[in-house]
Amino acid sequence: MRIRDIIHDNGLTVRVQLSGDQDGMLVQLSDPLFAPEPVSLDPYGCELLAAFLLNARLAAGSTLAEEWSAGLFGCRFRLLRGEAVELRQADRYLLVRDLFWDRLFAELTMAAAHARYLSDPGRPMPRRLPTTGARILH
Repeated sequence: MRIRDIIHDNGLTVRVQLSGDQDGMLVQLSDPLFAPEPVSLDPYGCELLAAFLLNARLAAGSTLAEEWSAGLFGCRFRLLRGEAVELRQADRYLLVRDLFWDRLFAELTMAAAHARYLSDPGRPMPRRLPTTGARILH
């Protein structure tokens, strides 16, 4: 398991947890203080959210159509007033404020790379993901 806490100067945090094995990878996103139950994404949802965050950044305050990821870990992504992206999944909810978008985009891009590696049947024997947590301040 790989855990990254993205911590803003104001104390707000988004936690990104990656867990994976030869069967695939799961990305879990949470706010340890306000939404401790994580939203879970498969690699498809992870890449879709990364693209949605980039689109939200480029929208520069204008509107953006909602997106849905399908499958076992289906999730709805919605831009709220150009200031936050709302993630809704069954009974779970996470609000990602714009001050986290760039760093979260980078973390999701790395997660997607790990997922592609783990899903490649011709890859060398996988190393385990780092098990230590890290705090990323920005």
